[in-house]
Amino acid sequence: MEYLIMDFKKCLVAITIFLVLFVIDFVFGLCKGIFVEGVSSSKLRMSVPKFVGYVGMIFMCILLDTLIVTSTDIEYVPIGLISCVCFCIIEISSIVENARELGINIPPVITSVIDYIKTKLFNDKEQKGGSSALKFSEWVNKYIGKKTDYDGAYGVQCVDLIDCYIDTCLGLKKGFWGNAKYWWINRNKSAWLKNNFDFITPNYKNGELKAGDIGIRTSGTYGHIFIVKESTANGKIKYYDQNYNGTGAGMTLREKPYTSDYVNGILRPKNRNNIDTDKKVTKVAKYGNAAMVSAQTVYADSDLTLKVGSVSKNERVLQLGTGEGNPIISY
Repeated sequence: MEYLIMDFKKCLVAITIFLVLFVIDFVFGLCKGIFVEGVSSSKLRMSVPKFVGYVGMIFMCILLDTLIVTSTDIEYVPIGLISCVCFCIIEISSIVENARELGINIPPVITSVIDYIKTKLFNDKEQKGGSSALKFSEWVNKYIGKKTDYDGAYGVQCVDLIDCYIDTCLGLKKGFWGNAKYWWINRNKSAWLKNNFDFITPNYKNGELKAGDIGIRTSGTYGHIFIVKESTANGKIKYYDQNYNGTGAGMTLREKPYTSDYVNGILRPKNRNNIDTDKKVTKVAKYGNAAMVSAQTVYADSDLTLKVGSVSKNERVLQLGTGEGNPIISY
């Protein structure tokens, strides 16, 4: 009993902070219900068992501390204190989420730090990565129309869809945290992004993008991030996203002008094994009407920017003509 009282006193400050945060979270949630979503009596009622559950878990951990210390030679076990800190982090993240939905601008550095800490502490599935790698078409069919809160923080965000895509389709263990815009702005600071993606600065030309590319818009407080459906055509880009314009919308296919208003950077997965919508390039005329006089790179456009392959010296090709001094071949 003596240790139980002592351990409780050590946790008292953390418990007090948690209680204050819980009250603040409740007030923010109530304000969101009144001014944004409409008050829900069922959600208000859920606050009671939620509070009881938190308090029960804290005291259970303190009792566990006491049991371990009184049953072994260990002098102090901080399980109770650790549980208080973890619940405080949960409440802080909930407060930030509610504040954002109330229109309060939260400094991006705060949300990034909370994202990182909460993911590390509570979201083991995101760290494992690739547990059930799906083909791109399968992934789209599974998640289209659904709201995915993949990290369990801030509700449905556009980055959640990217986290889901990276894990369940690309089969990668997540290694970058931050708001949507920072996936492009801070790309050169991340070894993980460098190792797993090619960085493409858009020239806003048809045929420039590929299915499975990750597109980023850097404008706005948080930016926006999405997955490209198919190669750009007719000056348009088709992509999948969620939480469009902060509406909380589920995964949706959209078509927008392919301009800097909608995309500022592209992350192209280096491993495209699961991007089953990639068109397989085949040489139409293996034994064509001409032989290459030298090895050449093959481009899909006259500006020589969209590389699609190469041909070797003396390789037989089907030459269709000549443009600006370069042979036009069927590839």
